[in-house]
Amino acid sequence: METKIKLLDKEFIIESRLSKTGVKFPFTDKNDYTLHNKFTIKVSRVIDGKKITKRFSFYDNYENFKKGIKDLDEKSLLFAFRCILEDGLAGTYEFNDFCNEYGYSNDSIKALRIYNECKKTLSKLLDLGIFESEITDLLNELSKMGIE
Repeated sequence: METKIKLLDKEFIIESRLSKTGVKFPFTDKNDYTLHNKFTIKVSRVIDGKKITKRFSFYDNYENFKKGIKDLDEKSLLFAFRCILEDGLAGTYEFNDFCNEYGYSNDSIKALRIYNECKKTLSKLLDLGIFESEITDLLNELSKMGIE
């Protein structure tokens, strides 16, 4: 699936590909046996005539896994993009603020790993020409479209 969307005068091309089926969500407890489909989400932009592409992982919900859904429709693809933006937004926090905002202990290795993944996502978003100050505005635009 591929879709194009223009938000804040930035045009994005968003594509998905099923990577794995029946996998656990990262950083879940060992006794959580909920399974998901893992997708690779490719986000591209053309900046100054040069195409820039970054890849992100997205884990669809358990219900879709149970139903055997292995493709993302346009709304699901935009929701995946929203999740990527939310992770990037989390990466803008300092670690202690991140822990306070998301309910983690600041002495948790799990929290640090999740935080570092959010920082990596933020770095990829910055490479796509999305400024930290724009992430909330992009999320608001998606909300106005009903992508929540």
